[in-house]
Amino acid sequence: MRVVRTWNGVLTMQVTDPVCQRSIPLETVEAHREFLGWSYFFCSAQCVRRFDQRPEKYIDRQQGGPPAHIAQP
Repeated sequence: MRVVRTWNGVLTMQVTDPVCQRSIPLETVEAHREFLGWSYFFCSAQCVRRFDQRPEKYIDRQQGGPPAHIAQP
C-alpha cells in the first residue's frame, strides 16, 4: 500500500492487484481477501476469482511470503 498524490493534489492510498498487477485506489477496490495473515486487494471480480482458485500462485516463494507490494494487516 502506498500514498499517491493525484493530479489535483489529493493524497490517496493505492494498492496493487496481485493477479493483474494494476495499481488501484483503495477506495475503488472490488474485493479483498485474507491469506496467510496478509491482505490482498483486487480490481475486479475476475481477478478475485482467479486468486481464489490458486492463491499460492501469487505468493513470492523466494521470500517465503506474499509479494512486497501487498499490505500487511
